[in-house]
Amino acid sequence: MPECLVELRVGGSYRFVYKSPNGETGMILSGEYLAVSPIDQLKSRETWGEPWPWTHNTIDFTDLGARARVAVTMKFDSKEQRDAAAATSA
Repeated sequence: MPECLVELRVGGSYRFVYKSPNGETGMILSGEYLAVSPIDQLKSRETWGEPWPWTHNTIDFTDLGARARVAVTMKFDSKEQRDAAAATSA
């Protein structure tokens, strides 16, 4: 990952650039933090760029003592967008 920028605060942005095995730039993920609750939860909206839609994401962290449970919920604006993303297996 040649680029990994994170400004972890409400209104802060993030951007991750992935490269393929041959060194070419692959996908770029970018987004904005909507809520940051240390220890418990992150909320964001993000996109992989065109033609990918924006999604609203919630990441919940649950303390299990020596371990933690991480649950990620991704919401699309429509069933069609969700189904198209699921069909790519990405």
